[in-house]
Amino acid sequence: MLTVIKLLVSAGLIYAVNEIVIARSRPFLGSLVASLPLVSLLTFVWIWFGMARPAERVEKLASHSSGVFWFVLPSLPMFPSSFRGSCAKASPSGRPC
Repeated sequence: MLTVIKLLVSAGLIYAVNEIVIARSRPFLGSLVASLPLVSLLTFVWIWFGMARPAERVEKLASHSSGVFWFVLPSLPMFPSSFRGSCAKASPSGRPC
């Protein structure tokens, strides 16, 4: 039963971002929702409720949060560079934003 709840909540998050971007034509808002650390927070919740023993639960949460931290650092330079490229394309006059 917990697996079904995990799938429904996770799929609901993806569906919500999709609806915001496509149906509502608000790509900025969709990007904002998608960039929030919701996946990490959901994973923390799934680990918390999925582990029976408290010591094992804390160890898994610590390991996962450490991994997330170290994998986020190399991806941070991607955001300013992708914003510059999309900003120039979005400007009708061709001038940078």
